[in-house]
Amino acid sequence: MNPLKRKILNYFIIISLVIVSGCKTYRYEADLMNVKSDAMMRLSAADDMDFLTSHPNDDNEVNSIIGKILENELTLNSAIQLTVLNNPELQASFEKLGIQKAELMQAAILPNPNVHIDRMESHSGRFLPHARQYAQIHWSVSIDLLDLLSKPNLAKISRAQVEIAKMRLTNQLLDKINDVSKAVHNFLYEKKHLNLLEEIFEGSEAKLELAIEQHKAGNISDLDLVEQEMEYQNDKLNVNGQQYKTLVAREKLNRLMGLWGTMTEWVMHSEFPRVKEINLTRSELITSAIERNLEIAAASYEINVYKRQHSMNKAMIIPSFEFGVSREKEDGHDPTSGRSVAFELPIFDHNQSETNRLSAMIQKQEKEIRAISINLRSQLKLLHALYTGLRKKLTYYENAVLPIRKKYLSLSERHYNGMFIGPYELLDVKRSELEAQQDYDRILRDYLNAASDLNHALAGGYAGGSGMFTGDVKTSNVRREKDSGH
Repeated sequence: MNPLKRKILNYFIIISLVIVSGCKTYRYEADLMNVKSDAMMRLSAADDMDFLTSHPNDDNEVNSIIGKILENELTLNSAIQLTVLNNPELQASFEKLGIQKAELMQAAILPNPNVHIDRMESHSGRFLPHARQYAQIHWSVSIDLLDLLSKPNLAKISRAQVEIAKMRLTNQLLDKINDVSKAVHNFLYEKKHLNLLEEIFEGSEAKLELAIEQHKAGNISDLDLVEQEMEYQNDKLNVNGQQYKTLVAREKLNRLMGLWGTMTEWVMHSEFPRVKEINLTRSELITSAIERNLEIAAASYEINVYKRQHSMNKAMIIPSFEFGVSREKEDGHDPTSGRSVAFELPIFDHNQSETNRLSAMIQKQEKEIRAISINLRSQLKLLHALYTGLRKKLTYYENAVLPIRKKYLSLSERHYNGMFIGPYELLDVKRSELEAQQDYDRILRDYLNAASDLNHALAGGYAGGSGMFTGDVKTSNVRREKDSGH
């Protein structure tokens, strides 16, 4: 075999290998499992969130798991599981990981060779009866050597971009878990609030019925009757308004869990979930949150990517450099062969704009990291103060406010049985106890949301975002009983 044929055969083998390698498909389930495992580790929830380490094979398996979950009362963990399995935005983001891995595969594929073929014909005396025709065939095969040599660096850049995508996906997963946790807390509070308002309304209804009977008997004045009617109407409006608030909270949960149709007929466990106390000082909290913050880590990775691209761009003085072989055959002559070189001469465009862009991107990311750190520190200071204050208030309600209200109700019932106070006074005392319980539930909801945000920040989430819980800072509305002389 002559040298030219051997070269052609070698090129054919290379091209065939490239075509075969291009047919390879990528499955990203392993990387997705890494994302979920990382989220579980960051949340320190290995015992109660082991569902994060599983990945259903198809939609039928997903629907089967959802059906089994909805057969029972929902809890915080089952709501999180439904969100991870079924939230449409989260599922779409999972597919972005596959897109990024496909780009990594593309970076590892060898560049295609360029093939150029010319066939020239000449007609000597073409209008004469016995004119001779001459044909000249020229073909060449070339490949961009700079593109080939840059493949290792491009593959490293693509691998770094995959890691960035995994960090961002983990961050989004943590965001959704935090969102659904706070949505569960809010729904439970709105539901409990509705139950308490309905109980208060029942008391107002009983007072009004009693007032109507007493008014007919002439025992109370018109003013007293109108006062009871106004209280009844106000409590009824409160119930109607709270019914809508409860529906809003329920629908938010449906959206987060990706439920619709008959799947929205779920029932949730009525008690608030309990969380572990966070016993970190403010400085410890800030240090840990910044060290684990995924946005800062992703931005740092991006800086390294831009720096590598910047170095590659500056090193490539010639944008492209093609090397190839060519062969030419003309009728009546021996074939000729040779080598060819083609390159772009960087007279006007030598990638200066791309170099400047990458420099600007590096500075932009560095400033964004600084902005994230400053915002995170500020928000964590507020969040830590809010969490600490709510925990103290919650403890005070549990140890002082609620017990004294229950004691006051018990003593009032004894006085009522002894005919020292009337039914109106007893119902007012009961209303006061229900309103204190309502305030306690609101403080507990706020405390759980603040704890969820703190855990989110400690897991690496961005507590400086607009979705951070800021708390309900208004003072509790502890009702004053009417002065009845007791």
